[in-house]
Amino acid sequence: MHLHHELMISRFHYMLEQACRKTGGRVQLLGFYQGSALWNTNEVAKVSYDQAGNICELDETEKLPHRPDAFFGLYYPERKGEDRAQYFFYEADRRTTSIKKMHKKLRAHFHYVVKQKLHGEHYGVKRIRAVLIESTEESWTNTLRKSARHPVVSGAKPSPLFWFAPSDAIFEQPVKRKIKGVEKDIPIYLEKPELVFAKIWATPADDDEEVNLQSLID
Repeated sequence: MHLHHELMISRFHYMLEQACRKTGGRVQLLGFYQGSALWNTNEVAKVSYDQAGNICELDETEKLPHRPDAFFGLYYPERKGEDRAQYFFYEADRRTTSIKKMHKKLRAHFHYVVKQKLHGEHYGVKRIRAVLIESTEESWTNTLRKSARHPVVSGAKPSPLFWFAPSDAIFEQPVKRKIKGVEKDIPIYLEKPELVFAKIWATPADDDEEVNLQSLID
């Protein structure tokens, strides 16, 4: 399972590099980092639930691990000001984590980025544009997106910080190509890695009927 997880991160890294190359310099990958060097903690208020299921924050605190699978930056030479560079956290989800544990992971991201702005101290950047969550199945990805609306994650208002996209429906769709004279199915990301820049990312703040898909380069 760990190997498949690492391969998923490596594929995303590959797609970013190749997609940037295809832009002819209009988008550049500033760097892609992963591993224990990214590990931090943030202290947040503990929460409890009453009999009706409502959430309340306690006077006690707890430390939540902040361990993104990757951190990367994109640079846009043609832009001006702070928009010339944008930064992202990335999570590769293989449906091995329960919804409850995912809530805690997203809560850690929300407090780390929005509430405490620790990315400035630890990464030296002013803003994290989004936390990208790539999951393996379209139905599960949508379940995660809807579960991110839970008040324990970001309070009463779902946060647009989180962007979700499914691997199977976008990156892994087979296309037929001739390889040494033999027609074979290959995953589309090998031919079109720029799909990672397309409008494929949905947020918890989106309406389920009219999802306003996001792009990494818009």
